[in-house]
Amino acid sequence: MAKIDQVLAKAAEIKASDVLIAVCTPPMFRHLGELKKFKTQPISTTVTKAIIHEILTPEMQEKFEKGLKLDFCYQTESNNRSTCR
Repeated sequence: MAKIDQVLAKAAEIKASDVLIAVCTPPMFRHLGELKKFKTQPISTTVTKAIIHEILTPEMQEKFEKGLKLDFCYQTESNNRSTCR
């Protein structure tokens, strides 16, 4: 299971509409239009990169490293689908 699957599972459980992952901040989610932080420690640059790279193909990783935009669908092992931008 990819590390991000745990975050997405929690988001689905609380019926969050969006999940935002950024460097040096805890993951955030949007619930009923309001942005809230997960109750966890901020994520370092290294960990953020590892979480994202884990679900990317080599071609997508290359685009990500070049700073190009990515837009793709990710499906967890439990068949939940998420749009990633």
